Amino acid sequence: MPLDVETVRSVLTALGMPTAKASHLGNGFASDAWLVRHDGESFALRIERPEAGYPNSYRREHALMTALRAIGADVPMPVAGDWEADGHDGPAYSLTGFVPGTPTSNERLAGLVGPVAAFLRQLHALPAAGEVRAALLDRFGPGVWPVGGRPLYEHPALVGRPALRLRIEPNAADVRAAIDGRPVVLVHSDLHEENILSDGDHVAFIDFGETFVGAAAWEFASIAYFTSWELADAILVRFLDDPREAGVWRSGVALLALSFGLCRWEQDLEMALETDAYNEDFMRRSLARIETATIGPMEIMGVQIRTIVHDNVAKRCDGCLEIIEGTPWRVNLLDIVASESPVAWTDRPTINPGPFQFHGEPACVRRWMAGKGYLFCRRGEVREIMRPIAIPGDTVRWGLCDGIHRDDHEFIPA
Repeated sequence: MPLDVETVRSVLTALGMPTAKASHLGNGFASDAWLVRHDGESFALRIERPEAGYPNSYRREHALMTALRAIGADVPMPVAGDWEADGHDGPAYSLTGFVPGTPTSNERLAGLVGPVAAFLRQLHALPAAGEVRAALLDRFGPGVWPVGGRPLYEHPALVGRPALRLRIEPNAADVRAAIDGRPVVLVHSDLHEENILSDGDHVAFIDFGETFVGAAAWEFASIAYFTSWELADAILVRFLDDPREAGVWRSGVALLALSFGLCRWEQDLEMALETDAYNEDFMRRSLARIETATIGPMEIMGVQIRTIVHDNVAKRCDGCLEIIEGTPWRVNLLDIVASESPVAWTDRPTINPGPFQFHGEPACVRRWMAGKGYLFCRRGEVREIMRPIAIPGDTVRWGLCDGIHRDDHEFIPA
């Protein structure tokens, strides 16, 4: 239930806006959010609900948003907080500039992988100091597995799921190592669709209440939980300076997903949310990624190779990077110049013609295009043969089109 109108009005009076108009936006885990209009400007007002039993982090969030805005990040502008109001004895509050936009669905997010990755590079570049395990326990409580001291069999979601517990438990040492992994950064940890607001091609990021100092891989584990493993992989590839490092990161991300998933599952149970099916499926998917990414001792012509082999499956989708079951869908890019001879070994082709292999879903091809920085012509469709089109400008950019339509191209971010 939202706070009563009198409480909201008392906060507006403390802000010097007694005549402002306020409309309820929604309820968060520990706050109520309101849209405030005053003197032709719009603001977002969050007011703490003390009965939630979850301490607010408004002051820390304001400092973080100020630092992010200083480096060009699209986050709300801090305006005022209760700690700045002398003599205020009402509920804690935070006032920021209102960010226009709507929650970003997974389908929409697939076309915004680049901006999300760019924002994470900005966030993770800020100075971060502190003891990682202490920060994790402070943020998610003393029951965080496997560093909180509580046995896994006491986790409320696993009491009636012994088979799942027995699959999770052997990973404890590896999960601890991943929690202590590097780099250590400021992790948002709550990038679900309602905290990624999009308005056309503009993307903004809100709600830094779950931010803490932790391993960077935790960020992508949380994104996988809130969106999908495919989107988390695509964002990770765009985030890294060298996309070839993604394979090394994925193991740590999947391990941390076990810890994050158990944290979220317990929170959902405390709030009596009916999410058992979703949470159990996420845990099983995370386990599958761990179990297929690392293979034990193997033999070649009778000689045992005891080195751990990472990912010896060759048939993977170039878009979502998951294993392809069955026949891949192959896509080729027509060469932009019909040359009579191949490019000399000292040179490189202007564009790699492929073939590239994908799941039989256009979304996977679009993710691959986005990862390469290609644009996509919305007048066409994703087909087995795509034609590269040079985009005029100061830097070389390429758009891809099936080349079937006869009217002008309309290129958009893939």
